[in-house]
Amino acid sequence: MGQRLPALPARLERVREHVERWRLTRGKRGRMPERLWTAAVGLARIHGVNPIARELRLDYYSLKQRLVAADEGGATGDGEQATFVEVAMDDAIVREECRIEFASGDGARMTIRGSSVGELDLSGLVGTFLGRQR
Repeated sequence: MGQRLPALPARLERVREHVERWRLTRGKRGRMPERLWTAAVGLARIHGVNPIARELRLDYYSLKQRLVAADEGGATGDGEQATFVEVAMDDAIVREECRIEFASGDGARMTIRGSSVGELDLSGLVGTFLGRQR
């Protein structure tokens, strides 16, 4: 059996409880309610498809397909519309060793570590990362 996420976020624990309750009370081979899939997609967007599929005992490919479909529609998985967020990088905050992480909707991740991150073309890196073939 695979490893679990080290400390389960409260939201993940609540969703897992709802999924398990549904499993215990459903009829024969019933489909999981859309509200549970939506919650799972929202968690997968934050923590990755594989860890959430494993924690909730969901089919990896079904969860990934729903996440990609939600991203193509511009939804966040929580019923909210995705928005653009600009982060201003002050030179003072990048003088120390730092780490910047990016995650895409399909579970891919990119991490940048260093002390001269301010000199990088972050928007170009993000564009390349998000524009790669899926």
